[in-house]
Amino acid sequence: DSRDWQRGLLLQKIDYQYVGGQFIPLRYENNTYSSPVFVDSVNGYITRYQQELFPPTTDTTITAAVQEIFSGQSYQYTSGYMLLLSKSVTNVENGATLTTTENYTYDDVPANMLPTSMTSTDSKGDAIITHLTYPLDYSPSSAGTTQASGIINLQQAHIITPVIEKSVQKKNSNGTNIGVVSGIYMTFKPTQPLVDSVFRLEAAAPITNYTPVNITAGAT
Repeated sequence: DSRDWQRGLLLQKIDYQYVGGQFIPLRYENNTYSSPVFVDSVNGYITRYQQELFPPTTDTTITAAVQEIFSGQSYQYTSGYMLLLSKSVTNVENGATLTTTENYTYDDVPANMLPTSMTSTDSKGDAIITHLTYPLDYSPSSAGTTQASGIINLQQAHIITPVIEKSVQKKNSNGTNIGVVSGIYMTFKPTQPLVDSVFRLEAAAPITNYTPVNITAGAT
């Protein structure tokens, strides 16, 4: 059981600039992950030759004294995942540092391993929250509209990673909601896993009463 899904995760990254004969750090990146979540285990059995006849001999010539012998070994493979929970990036310029931290939320695991929201916090404490939805976040009862047909087609084809709606919300450091400042909504073709239309939100001022898209059989 190699559990390779627990390996190769980036913990820290430092970018340097070579100046005046020395390397000076310019950017620090630190990542944190969730504890391992085990999904399932599969048992298997592998066999190999312990004694093999050479050159090859037909079965009719094998005697009790000369036999091919096999050895076997059982094994177990455990599947699971570790989610990226936060990323902290610090940029250094002329001795001053600016740190931005981004936290990730996952509401669809294990069906979808992509984040459903990303919260970025700057050094002043102001937050930018990006909300994301995917095909499995919608449950149209029937293909009553082209938008519903496109979602059902993606679900039936097991294409679950395209972003359907993305909205960007701002909050002050004290938690006061400033509102949604931008957004995008994409529809997909009813019979092909291709983007059909792209709608972009352009507002003169932040929207405090923003309502996410709701895709049903009868309306959107």
